[in-house]
This record gives sequence, C-alpha cells and structure tokens, in this order.
Amino acid sequence: MAIGDLFDTYSLRARLQPALLTLFPAILALAAWYPALYQTAAALGGLVAACGVTLFLAHLARKLGRAVEKRLFAAWGGKPTTIWLRHRDSNLDPHTKARYHAFLAGKVPSWRAPTESEETADAAAADLRYEAGVKWLLEHTRDQKAFPLVFKENVSYGFRRNAYGLRPIGFAITVLCTLASGYLAYKGWGADGANVSGVGLGALAVSVIALAAWTFVVTLGWVRDAADAYARALLSACDRPSAPKTQPRSRSAKKKSEEGAA
Repeated sequence: MAIGDLFDTYSLRARLQPALLTLFPAILALAAWYPALYQTAAALGGLVAACGVTLFLAHLARKLGRAVEKRLFAAWGGKPTTIWLRHRDSNLDPHTKARYHAFLAGKVPSWRAPTESEETADAAAADLRYEAGVKWLLEHTRDQKAFPLVFKENVSYGFRRNAYGLRPIGFAITVLCTLASGYLAYKGWGADGANVSGVGLGALAVSVIALAAWTFVVTLGWVRDAADAYARALLSACDRPSAPKTQPRSRSAKKKSEEGAA
C-alpha cells in the first residue's frame, strides 16, 4: 500500500512530510555509513508502515504543531485572520477591510463587525466576533476546487507550523547525525581516507545544511509569513465571484476538507 493511500493531500504534505524531513538526516546517515543495515531497514519499510508508524509520525507532527500554535498566536497578538479584521490593524487598507466586514455581515447569521469604538472599549469581545465570522468563512471555503489558493496556503501554513513544532526534535537528531558523521569521516581519514566514501561526506554535508536550516530557517518569522499568506487568501475569498454561499456543504465535501487555524 502506497503512502498516498493512507493520507489525504493535507495530511501528507502538512503533517507527514515535516515528520519525515525531521528523520531525513538520520536515514541518510544510516544509508551512507551502514548500507547493509539500511537495506534491512528499507526491506522492513512496508511492515513499518503497516504497523502505523507513518500514521503515528503524522499525528505527532499535528499534535506538536497545534501545541506550539497557541504560543505563536500569543506572541503575535492573536490569529492572523482576526488581527487583519481589526480596525486598528494596517495589513488591509480601510476600504478592503470595510468590504470584508460588509460581506460577512451579509452572509453570517446574526453577525456584524464591531465598530471602532466597540473594539477599543472591549478588544477581547471584538476578537470573539471576528473569530466567529472567520469560522463561518472557513466552513464555506473548504472546497479545494472552488478555492484552490485557500487550500494551497493552508497546506503551506500547516507544513511550517508543524515543522516548527518538531524543531526541537529535528535539531537534536541533526546534531547527533552531524557529530556521528563527522566522527566517522574523521576516523576514515585517519586511515588514509580509504574508508571515506563520497556518499558519507555527502551525508555529513546534508546534516550540516539541515542543522543550519533548523537554526536559521525554521523560525517564528518563517511560520508567520505563511500564516499571513493564508489569512490573505482566506479573507480574499470574500471578493471572489464564486464567493462562499450560505448553504451548508454536503457531507462528501466535508470529508475532503481540512481545518485551517490561522
């Protein structure tokens, strides 16, 4: 059974891929330095998948990603979609923001945007109202064919969020792989380089690059960039000719959807 048969598109790209990337330096190092052991492990790959290890990795990525998301929202001052709808925020110009407010007021039952004075007087209550409008928008933009950009940015945000949640694990694994590959390469060079293959040095180089990536790429700013892109795509659905309708989705459509969080 192929991995694609076990996971939908979102789970494969946003959950499983970050988990597998976390393990990639270790897998590569094993293949480079101990090819016989790697071949044995590869032969057992189907059994590993059948036992649910890949599913476990995907769920672990999701759990850690959702846990770190709470800290991210606290650091940012709220969910990006909520932030962008606030009167006091400048990510959207006032005219576009007013248009989005009007759209949601016309679509979401019993919903209206807080006024500037209401937002100033009780920011928490205003945010709850914004979040209610966004939840409605989320539920009505899950059709991947009708709103492909929303889905694409949701996957991108989910991938980065989950990768950030896995960052401590990925960093630790990469450090160990770098030290192990460095030691084996040093030991091989001590024997006139006879035991050092290009693949082994390649594994060491990949570990160093991965270590730099976990340190300098997988950061709060990297995740925030994807979260803002997702917020922009989701809110811009209010301007689409095929703008969300008020009728509920079919059950089949719900099965194909994946929740967005930003």
